[in-house]
Amino acid sequence: MQIESFIIDIIEGRRKNLFFEKVLLFFSWIFSFISKIKNTLYDKGHLKTHKVDATVISIGNLVAGGTGKTAVVELLAENLKEKQSLSILTRGYRSRIKGEGIKISNLESLLISPEYCGDEPYLLAKHLSVPVYVEKNRYQSAKKAVGDASKLLLLDDGFQHRSLSRDIEVVLLHGDDLFGKGHFLPRGYLRDHPKRLSKADFIIINHFQEEQLNSYVNQISKYSSAPIIGTQYQMLGVKGEKEIKNRRVALFCGIGSPQTFFKQMKTLGCEIVNTLSLPDHLPPTLNMWQEFQKNSAERGATLLICTEKDWIKFPISLECKLPIAYVAARLKVVYGHSHFNKLLSEALNH
Repeated sequence: MQIESFIIDIIEGRRKNLFFEKVLLFFSWIFSFISKIKNTLYDKGHLKTHKVDATVISIGNLVAGGTGKTAVVELLAENLKEKQSLSILTRGYRSRIKGEGIKISNLESLLISPEYCGDEPYLLAKHLSVPVYVEKNRYQSAKKAVGDASKLLLLDDGFQHRSLSRDIEVVLLHGDDLFGKGHFLPRGYLRDHPKRLSKADFIIINHFQEEQLNSYVNQISKYSSAPIIGTQYQMLGVKGEKEIKNRRVALFCGIGSPQTFFKQMKTLGCEIVNTLSLPDHLPPTLNMWQEFQKNSAERGATLLICTEKDWIKFPISLECKLPIAYVAARLKVVYGHSHFNKLLSEALNH
């Protein structure tokens, strides 16, 4: 965790270390080279792409974490599940699932911990009454879903996982940083070159800011003419507390874009006195948690608030001296509604 946080601090410019910056840049060149070779092999047919008897929609991104892929999967599923037999295919990042993988659903998720299946598959199963297949091999899970009579498959984080053929390619970008600091991992966040946006059928910009529309279009048009859809998180309230306006609160999260969460919380009228950001998907350690609580209390915090993703994976063994609440949020389309409707139509009629 410390190494990951150290690298993130360098990427974000919070820490200056010329030696490690050059080391990370060297490894980012290697990552870029491997990515280019892999994509070339797929493009030329040297690596095989497998088809299944269902419509496959890939929801992916150019960068590592923080764009809201899982939230977009949920948004699409909510709009499509009543019209077609639908399943979700996901890797279950940092899950304990090996080999054959598992199938979970809303009821079954009550018997499966987020630590076992992964926090994002758990949330999808919790919010949606559709099958969620958790397996690293997406083609194998796709075959299982088709065998269970699914006709529409949502491939979570599918842009780099090209072994499964897809019918619609949806690529997400973050409105605050479209191209992941301009470097490949681990010097930046890029997993693919922006040139691959030419493969996108639809581009979704999450954390969309309408005043930045011209900037978005100018940057994206260099690589793609795909229709652009803008989304933002809609805060549904703080669960566990009726009122937080004017209260002194401390925030913690382990998500890909913590600053976005902190920025959103400022709109609720609370006074943020302390924050703790962890690597994506990871809960706090005992020492980290004790220090955070102590500092928060000393600064006058009367409440700790996290995201729902953090709430469901919070270790019950950690003692809480302050009450904890979580923020419920869902994506909403704020720009390109006609493009979003076209995406839904193509998904049902492909």
